[in-house]
Amino acid sequence: MAHALEQSSAPVADYGYLEAFTRQHRQADDIRALFKEHIDQTATVIRDTSTNFKTVAQSVLDRCNAGETVECDGLDALIDGVMTWEVALAQDQDELARALEIAERAAREENPAVLPVIAEAGRHLTAIHADNAEVCRDARWMLMAVRARCQPSAPVGPIQGQPMDLDAYERSFG
Repeated sequence: MAHALEQSSAPVADYGYLEAFTRQHRQADDIRALFKEHIDQTATVIRDTSTNFKTVAQSVLDRCNAGETVECDGLDALIDGVMTWEVALAQDQDELARALEIAERAAREENPAVLPVIAEAGRHLTAIHADNAEVCRDARWMLMAVRARCQPSAPVGPIQGQPMDLDAYERSFG
């Protein structure tokens, strides 16, 4: 799991290749193949990290359901790791949108034949981000559910418990 937490603090991907390949004046099929190679690499990083979080979350949930003790401090760190990764994915989505805009501008100026290839790459990368944002959201909610089960219950008593008890407690002083 440390691997996924370490990756969550690094940039997810560099989309500068979208513009660079667009400006190379290659045929659309050549650029499509280059994009595919880079998209596959990006997808692997994103999916592996998201899947790691989901696997750990499911494991923790299974342990909790089996009655094992799950340490709440560890859960907080996992939840923070998932949230950090979710934020990184959202920022990466913004970076992707900017890179696509730059690549489209370059294609319009220098190589209009690749505009459909850029649009296709953008749709594919956007779908990868959306799918993995959902995986992370589900993992985070699983972990938060386990944390809610594991945390000690609220103390019961005249001061820590229900407000009605506080009134009765105050009246007992006379």
